[in-house]
Amino acid sequence: MKRIVVLGVFVIAAAIFSSFSFASQNEISQVDDVTHAINGYKYLCMENQGNQYDLEDKFNAFFATIGFTILTQDRVVYLSDVEKQYVLYGTYVCQPAINAASNLTLTLRDKDGKIIFSSSKEGMCVASLKCDFNRASDKIIQQISSLNYYFKPTPINEKRYTSDEALQELERWKRKLDLQIITQEEYDQKKAELMKYID
Repeated sequence: MKRIVVLGVFVIAAAIFSSFSFASQNEISQVDDVTHAINGYKYLCMENQGNQYDLEDKFNAFFATIGFTILTQDRVVYLSDVEKQYVLYGTYVCQPAINAASNLTLTLRDKDGKIIFSSSKEGMCVASLKCDFNRASDKIIQQISSLNYYFKPTPINEKRYTSDEALQELERWKRKLDLQIITQEEYDQKKAELMKYID
């Protein structure tokens, strides 16, 4: 009898633990889908001039290995309007320091200038400033690698909004709700869609 009770308790505990683990994994994947905003893009266009410390070459090579198509600015103009919404424009800023860690910032923006990803990392190396920025860029690349990039485009028929456009659209839908032209459920659904565009 004791064995049956102990076995029953063990089975219940195992079921609770597995359901908790499953819920945790689901929460993580949902968070990942939200935070990995770069998944909505497939082209990278670096806008820096001069390839300072060879960083443009390094970032281009890395993004190509994870699945991005690398474009120069003169090639972007040949994309269709639909394809242009999938371009990330990259810039980096080097802040050299002597006898201290140098700082490197990589910023990726969409076609409207909205920041999709930004990261600042420090690097320090006795050899040279180039070595500093090589170490800092390695840290940024490692951070982006952890996002497990895969291209997940916004559906073609889904409009993209700037923050101001999304706010105006939300206000328009609120007026419709106030006038009882739409239901609360329809308003909530539209609000959820628009909130991801609002800064």
